[in-house]
Amino acid sequence: QVLFEGETSKLLNLHGTQVTKELFRKIAYNIDPRVPGDITLTARNVANRKSAFDFCFSASKSVSVMHFATKDPAFLKAHQLAVRKAIRFVEENAITQANTQKDRGYEHTGNIMLMVFDHFTSRPVEVELEGRKFIPDCQIHSHAIVPNITWNPHKNRFQALEMGKIHEIAPYVEEVYHSHLSKELVKAGYALRRTKDRYEIEGVSREIIDRFSNRTAQIE
Repeated sequence: QVLFEGETSKLLNLHGTQVTKELFRKIAYNIDPRVPGDITLTARNVANRKSAFDFCFSASKSVSVMHFATKDPAFLKAHQLAVRKAIRFVEENAITQANTQKDRGYEHTGNIMLMVFDHFTSRPVEVELEGRKFIPDCQIHSHAIVPNITWNPHKNRFQALEMGKIHEIAPYVEEVYHSHLSKELVKAGYALRRTKDRYEIEGVSREIIDRFSNRTAQIE
């Protein structure tokens, strides 16, 4: 089950609550889940408002292969911890707009809400190999859905997130994820080898990695 996380969820009395279709709908449409009716959370609620942001964190292919082959829970545990560390960095740097008639400014809020959806396969890609057809590759990845809402303690109100600055440092956020993932894998007893892109688990050959990378091959 998926639970509401993040400091903003605590302010809305949702932290640790299971994400339901109805609660997801309310948050997506900027509706306050604490009160009956359709009371909006933020003062502005324009028609083209962005409802949420999607942060996707994907493990190195050898991690997914080993998780699929061994069923060792350490792989998923390491991935989930790394996702939380990365998204916590996003939360710590959360800001909102504080514009005036003369200037565009920002105020630090340091709080977000998130819902993390874990997936274990890539998008379906039909591949024929030795007369047999194969579809999705194993691929541990998570979508951290961050609703477009944050509490501004400077004005004591909910406002939309300003994600432009976070997108600027998105590559660093990804590195935070992989840094923690690799550390947790080493703690679990797995040796890693450096690659030109990042790292892989020692003992998982390039041939095996390529065999389970059909989605990447299709894109390239």
